[in-house]
Amino acid sequence: MSLKDVLASLDELMAKVCPTAAGEMADGADKEDIKEIIDDYADQLKDAGVKFPKELRELFGWHDGSNGEAFIGELALLDLEESLTTWAELTEMIGSDFELENWWHQGWFPFAVDGGGNYVCVDVAGVADGAPGQIIRHWHDDEDRYIEAESLEDWFAVVVEAYQAVALDEDEDEEELDDEEHDADDEDDDEDDWWSDDEAPEEPDFDSRTFKAGPAKAKPVF
Repeated sequence: MSLKDVLASLDELMAKVCPTAAGEMADGADKEDIKEIIDDYADQLKDAGVKFPKELRELFGWHDGSNGEAFIGELALLDLEESLTTWAELTEMIGSDFELENWWHQGWFPFAVDGGGNYVCVDVAGVADGAPGQIIRHWHDDEDRYIEAESLEDWFAVVVEAYQAVALDEDEDEEELDDEEHDADDEDDDEDDWWSDDEAPEEPDFDSRTFKAGPAKAKPVF
């Protein structure tokens, strides 16, 4: 499946499984707005020797942020301006605040953030003997770095699988209970349910490789 197809599937599942998150997803940015915002950072991108990844253009054309609402686990989708502002601020700190190599890398473009200020990024450089386009989890207070997927498409495919699992559980519950039983057990169900439609599904376990901030040629540790 293409990234477009994966994101379309996520839209459908989100509306069913977590309407709260679905309702907070912003409209997608149009191509002209995307180009204008990226052009505002043209000098910084040129100085850093990197290009803004095309897959993030597509992502922000899908939804330009989630207005701070988590769409999976505790992760909220950044908007394009937040992504580039964060990238620029952290890139400027390389060599001063960030002395350790790969604490932050100019090739990492964040697209999601958790409540602790940790970012999920598209890595256009392919650090740690990886491939350009891989997905990196950056921890702001820890030197461990996770490579969570080989591409943005693969990363969101895992998110879709997490939503599908919740949707399947819901369907099975509905098949097992008739209306009378459902009404009688409502109070108990509310106490026992581990998930509600006000919360995004728990973040899935990504098939991650890890490496520590340090030399750019450091090999991932499995």
